[in-house]
Amino acid sequence: MTKEFLKAEELIKKFIPYVDGYVGSSFMTDTHYPSRKLENAKLLAKIVCDEFNSKDDFYERVKIEIEIYSDISITGLQNPIFPNY
Repeated sequence: MTKEFLKAEELIKKFIPYVDGYVGSSFMTDTHYPSRKLENAKLLAKIVCDEFNSKDDFYERVKIEIEIYSDISITGLQNPIFPNY
């Protein structure tokens, strides 16, 4: 695993508790969608990378890892590009 991947995973997992997994009116039935929660956490992680990107292109590479990141424990899906992660 690259240091960019590890940073991407760290950022995403830090934001997971702070985002919701609701889609549309699913909050009315308290139905959470793990894939939506992951998508929202990835969005926040990319915002952080944008803030640091002007100082270090390491965060541009981290953004690429965020795009392709998929956590089996969150989504039930494997990362299609790096299935061993």
